[in-house]
Amino acid sequence: MKRLRIFIFLAALCACPLWAHPDNLLKQFKIGGYISNQYPAGDIASYTDFALGLGANVRFMLPVENTLLSRLGFSVHAGWQYLNPCDSNISSFSTLRFTGGVFYDFPIGSSGFSIQPEIGYGVATHFLQAASGFSSYPEGVFCDQVIEFSVLASYSIPGIKHDSVEIFAAPVWSLMPEQDSRIFHLFGFRAGFLYSFQKTR
Repeated sequence: MKRLRIFIFLAALCACPLWAHPDNLLKQFKIGGYISNQYPAGDIASYTDFALGLGANVRFMLPVENTLLSRLGFSVHAGWQYLNPCDSNISSFSTLRFTGGVFYDFPIGSSGFSIQPEIGYGVATHFLQAASGFSSYPEGVFCDQVIEFSVLASYSIPGIKHDSVEIFAAPVWSLMPEQDSRIFHLFGFRAGFLYSFQKTR
């Protein structure tokens, strides 16, 4: 209970600048979309040989200024992936992912470039259908935990007066621990854009 009270106090403290300056609210948020491409390693390679996906994300920077915390941010990702079956006994295989993450923004001077290491955690819901006539293959809807590590490199496009548009690319490593102690690994990248209503740098 004590930890919960401390968390609520810190959250309220961070939110104070937003209430005092409502214009800052839009400045802190970025929304965007991306495509993804990943390749399996370990046990998941027996199910699929590559994954293609689409996703959307929201990024939020802490509303504080002139401190180290001003570059700390939080993210939410929602994405769908098609996993190409490499086993003829699998008819279709796809995944919905929802993750939340924490990142830190390292701007590279005034160049418009930025590097953002991020760690995320969430859930992946798999939809697996066995090939017709192969009833012994496990199929249905399965849920896994997801741990993700990424390093986002972004570039803010110059010449936009009121809004901010960034393009980005990020290598991504996804881990999905299984109940039987196996860990599914996917390595790949995301590439897309981020949009905010006011420039943040």
